[in-house]
Amino acid sequence: MQTLGSVSPLDSIGNWEREWTNAFRAAEQTIENIPDSAELMYWAGYAHSRLGRELSAGLVLERAKVELESGGDFLQRALRAPEHLRASQVVILTRCVIGRLS
Repeated sequence: MQTLGSVSPLDSIGNWEREWTNAFRAAEQTIENIPDSAELMYWAGYAHSRLGRELSAGLVLERAKVELESGGDFLQRALRAPEHLRASQVVILTRCVIGRLS
């Protein structure tokens, strides 16, 4: 029996599912207007991935797989080839790589 102000586990599942779904929908809709935005693709991928992880933890495995694959696709699209990076990004990337090698 549920008392006023308490939240059942099913309600909390619906809440996080709704939040991550809203997050990836917002990113995807904005990508329609700014199709080359790596940052938006990252956020769409991140939201799909988080939803997939939550669904997996809740044993909703088929849907979790779909969300995780979708998240991976967006994250792959978010990666940029070195020739498309701005000069400042190349310098930062180079410093990171050199720092890891030393």
